[in-house]
Amino acid sequence: IFNYFLATPGFLVATVPTENSLIEDILPLSNTYPSPIGFIIADVILEDESPLGHIKDLAVSPPWRGNGIATQLISRILDDFKSQEIKKVKLEVRKGNKTAISLYNRFGFSFHHSLSGYYADGEDALVLVLDLLAT
Repeated sequence: IFNYFLATPGFLVATVPTENSLIEDILPLSNTYPSPIGFIIADVILEDESPLGHIKDLAVSPPWRGNGIATQLISRILDDFKSQEIKKVKLEVRKGNKTAISLYNRFGFSFHHSLSGYYADGEDALVLVLDLLAT
């Protein structure tokens, strides 16, 4: 089932680089590197009859955090949105996930509103938005 998603638009997977490759070489996707180390899931939804990029999930395996994997994944998905002429992107992030919030802020995402009790454990979500025309 994992290989099926590798070819699905909006699903990017970072995988373990080979001995002769660099972290920067791990994208785009292929089955060359069998061990996933991170992923991002995104789609395009309609909001007020306009297309809106939506980053649904982002994760990097703990041993690989701090190596720029999340930055590369976000950069790639934002480039994809730009190529589709998407003007705005949103995402939800746990209120307590300061590391992720800082990363998104570096890309220009800003606070839009919060969602009380959004997550199953009752934690609130912050909705962040990015104007791609401003980047």
